[in-house]
Amino acid sequence: MDKYIICVYGTLKMGKYWHALIADQRFIKKDSVKGRLYIDDRKLPVFTDGNKDIPVEVYEVSKEKFEMLTGFEENAGYKTVTTKTKSKQEVFLWQFSSKDVKDSWKEIAEY
Repeated sequence: MDKYIICVYGTLKMGKYWHALIADQRFIKKDSVKGRLYIDDRKLPVFTDGNKDIPVEVYEVSKEKFEMLTGFEENAGYKTVTTKTKSKQEVFLWQFSSKDVKDSWKEIAEY
C-alpha cells in the first residue's frame, strides 16, 4: 500500500503542537469517529473506545509517513487500529485501551 488514510484527533491536528509532522501530507476533510477523548496527566489527548462523536481531521499520507507516525504513536503507548468515520471513510488511528484510562484523566469533547 503506497498511501494510507488516517484520522487525527489531537496534537497532529491543524494548529496543534505536532501538526508539522503531517503538514506536507494531503488533507481530505473534517469528520468524526465514535470514541471517547481524555486529557491525560501529561496534558495530552488520549482516544479510547466509546460511543461519542469525536471530531477528527482525515489525511492521506505516504507509506513512509504512516510508518513514522505509527512508531511515534506506538512508542507513546498507543495502538494502531482501523475504524470508520461518520461519513463511512475507513481510516487508521492511534488509540489507548479503555482499560488503561486513569481516574485522574479528564474526559473532553474535542482537543
